[in-house]
Amino acid sequence: MACTNLTTMWVSSKLSISDSSSLSFRSILNPLPLPNHNSSPSRSSSVSPIQSSLRELRDRIDSVKNTQKITEAMKLVAAAKVRRAQEAVVNGRPFSETLVEVLYNINEQLQTDDIDVPLTKIRPVKKVALVVVTGDRGLCGGFNNFIIKKAEARIKELQGLGLDYTVISVGKKGNSYFLRRPYIPVDKYLEAGTLPTAKEAQAVADDVFSLFISEEVDKVELLYTKFVSLVKSEPVIHTLLPLSPKGEICDINGNCVDAAEDELFRLTTKEGKLTVERETFRTPTADFSPILQFEQDPVQILDALLPLYLNSQILRALQESLASELAARMSAMSSASDNASDLKKSLSMVYNRKRQAKITGFDHRTLVSLDHRFASSSLDTDRIAMAKNSFKLSNPLKVRMAESTRIREKYQDRVPVIVEKAGQSDVPDIDKKKYLVPADLTVGQFVYVVRKRIKLGAEKAIFVFVKNTLPPTASLMSAIYEEHKDEDGFLYMTYSGENTFGSASANIALP
Repeated sequence: MACTNLTTMWVSSKLSISDSSSLSFRSILNPLPLPNHNSSPSRSSSVSPIQSSLRELRDRIDSVKNTQKITEAMKLVAAAKVRRAQEAVVNGRPFSETLVEVLYNINEQLQTDDIDVPLTKIRPVKKVALVVVTGDRGLCGGFNNFIIKKAEARIKELQGLGLDYTVISVGKKGNSYFLRRPYIPVDKYLEAGTLPTAKEAQAVADDVFSLFISEEVDKVELLYTKFVSLVKSEPVIHTLLPLSPKGEICDINGNCVDAAEDELFRLTTKEGKLTVERETFRTPTADFSPILQFEQDPVQILDALLPLYLNSQILRALQESLASELAARMSAMSSASDNASDLKKSLSMVYNRKRQAKITGFDHRTLVSLDHRFASSSLDTDRIAMAKNSFKLSNPLKVRMAESTRIREKYQDRVPVIVEKAGQSDVPDIDKKKYLVPADLTVGQFVYVVRKRIKLGAEKAIFVFVKNTLPPTASLMSAIYEEHKDEDGFLYMTYSGENTFGSASANIALP
């Protein structure tokens, strides 16, 4: 009977080697467990745990692959959008900073002339309005969390000073956060939009203007995330009203938050992959004379410029926040894609290992060579490796019994097995003769191990004997051990083979 890719044999109990007509073979490609020796090799209707586990692993791998595609797409979309967002930030900074300086010079002259302007009047602070700018979407790392934590810290600071406060929330994430906390007073909930324009900024500016003019609040602070670079952003608090006495965009402590230099990042390709090029340039600022002459009334000019000032500062905050959000999302999705790739590799390794275990019937890691773990100084290992039946010949009975007893006490779920090649057999010698074999391993599975150890080709067969008989292939090694173990506590097995499948060698001398 000629066939290929056949390795594992199952036979009747106590089969003699000369009874070649009773031999049959089973394909290694058959994923079912080995049948009992008295049953036919029919397919089982139940699903094995290994098969179920393999399906679950395949589903997880497919799920990770799909997630990686999504995160990679989101990364590319964010990378494309962040370019336009940062250009809007960089292009808008010179205008807003110059406008603040012009207003400062006008305000300074009006104060010299003792003219009162409500939006520039500094009065004792009793209540503060906090304009908190967050994003509309998630999946951007800790972007939204950082600015919300900044707002919470500022609220606690105001409470510690005994000051009242109200919140103007801009952005869906901030809105949902404050809606879940009714104890925080919120004046209005607004949305920033995916592309901030003067229209969205004007809605916030109108609310801020009415609160400050009506003296419901004495100070307005703008909390947003300042865009620094693709990998760095800073939550800042900027005093919006009253107008800063320094003519600069300042934080609550009067420190300037204007950027002396701007960084522009250009998305390009290099060696077939997306990359980012950085450009750094200094923000242009105009020089104004401290003494200005106005053709119109300075109050009229200031009244016309102040709404423009509010709109420009809020629009700048929205643009900086959007650029920071997109940069954070690009970074977060890049990390998520890398993690998905690593997880996919790990799951694939586990899947391949379990698939191999399904084919062989057990995990190779559970079989441990005794030569590595029980090296005895009293044993001549070189001589044992060279001789047939050398373990019995080279070691007294007491030494063998002591070693087997020690092994059984330490590893109760395994059996010690000595495997050697039969004399005059044409199969290769085995490199390791002593094995710790799991008790629930079948004889057929152990035969596969022997084949792998001697590197036997698929065109040759192998027979493993215990006391000159072929044990049932589906029998457990623990049962064979209890029935055929030697007086020294070891199970001795001998393997032999034939040149082709179907005809056992008649001239094999068994020990």
